[in-house]
Amino acid sequence: MEDFIVNYYDKVREILIKANSGNADYGELDFYMETIERRFSNEIEKRDGGIWEEYDGQDAIEGLFEKYDLLFRNGLYIARDRESRLALSQYSVFEYTPSRSYPDLTPLDIQKDIVSFISRRVKTADDEFSTPLIKNEVKNKISAIKYDCLAKYLLLLSHEFTDYVNYYDNGYWLWQRDIKFLGQYVFEKVAEMTFYTIKGKSIDELSYNVTDAFTYFQISVPEKIQERLNGAVLKLQRVISEIVEYIVHKEYHLLYDKEVWFRPIIFNMALDGMLYLCEQEL
Repeated sequence: MEDFIVNYYDKVREILIKANSGNADYGELDFYMETIERRFSNEIEKRDGGIWEEYDGQDAIEGLFEKYDLLFRNGLYIARDRESRLALSQYSVFEYTPSRSYPDLTPLDIQKDIVSFISRRVKTADDEFSTPLIKNEVKNKISAIKYDCLAKYLLLLSHEFTDYVNYYDNGYWLWQRDIKFLGQYVFEKVAEMTFYTIKGKSIDELSYNVTDAFTYFQISVPEKIQERLNGAVLKLQRVISEIVEYIVHKEYHLLYDKEVWFRPIIFNMALDGMLYLCEQEL
């Protein structure tokens, strides 16, 4: 990365760390972040002379901007349950989610439909000028044995996240807000596990916690890997937004059993974290 990119990257990450401390002056940080965003945009425009050019690491900075928006500029004002940290509405205007049945579809049919949609979407570019989140260009192969171990871990993770929201959801869970945080979290945490697996390191020392998804978390990988994960934030968030739209359009979220519609989302966001890491130069 060029020096000016590194400089902005470090500044933005410093703001995120301060904002995550819990006793920050968010008004002051918002002003500082807006100033950095404006200066960064102006510098990019000045340097490329009006010709569109993507600098190495530019997407990582834009990903950090997105994380700040998600966690603090927008997420700070989401009412969260004190214990679970889930976005649970306290207002009676939100009625309990009604149950829904699909007489012509089995739960497995619905799961397959959701998985199929996600699989197609992550391999589809946003436009003609961009690349998809998953390119099918594997650079780091995983042995069958290690792959099976990771797959079991992904399955366990998806069940634990589903059990967690089932336990705390009182019928007022604002899942459309939280899925952005949860999807980002499992994507990066499984990328971390995949990195350890490829490097022959034990993943036993790694852990995950659902509540960490609603904070600015950092994983234990080399900085260049974290930069690439930050560079994928905008693409991943667009994918998650379209998954939400698809689930709502199909009305799958009205099904009582989250095993049918929620767990496939979490499992596939985790799986895509593994696939994405396998496509990176280590």
